[in-house]
Amino acid sequence: MPQRCLLKFSVDAERSVLSEQRERAGAKRWDDFPKRYRAVYLEPETQQPVDVVKAFEVGKAPFLWFTPDFSEAVVNAVVLTELTVVDGTSLSPGKRARVGALTELGLSKIVSRDFVEFLVRADVIQTYMHIGSTVCMYDEQNDAAGYRIAVTGEHTYFTNEENVDAFGFEVVIGPGGDIAVVGIEPVPFETR
Repeated sequence: MPQRCLLKFSVDAERSVLSEQRERAGAKRWDDFPKRYRAVYLEPETQQPVDVVKAFEVGKAPFLWFTPDFSEAVVNAVVLTELTVVDGTSLSPGKRARVGALTELGLSKIVSRDFVEFLVRADVIQTYMHIGSTVCMYDEQNDAAGYRIAVTGEHTYFTNEENVDAFGFEVVIGPGGDIAVVGIEPVPFETR
């Protein structure tokens, strides 16, 4: 029986941090997805929030911003440490990759499936390489051991032909704020 999703959404390369940066940056266009997002204390009068994930915020301050020259995207250091990008499409079951951490304030304010959705939509946890993906979040737990949510889905890419591959991982936020992604077996999910 297919897994029932707590939250299901699509991620599209045409509406990504990379595509937005390329539209706004002029000559400083990125060649590819960033490998990390530095944590900085924001200067809202000179920095611009990243529109594709602007809805994800704490205290009316979005999590992800462009530097004034659009050469880099950075996270809000009030709630997050530097984030390392993790390829969620290729993690083998049991393999663990550290993403970063929430600050004490971040830990008290933003631990939820919405925050995990932000990590996916900002391509901090990549769920596609070329075209896009369908993401299903299920099996959510929040207890003394921390926060965990399982994620499964499919991503579309092209070699000589169109390919659709499944992926699976679990996002784990420890009680101290550490954020990690652990590979799990993909599972079938409801498509409606």
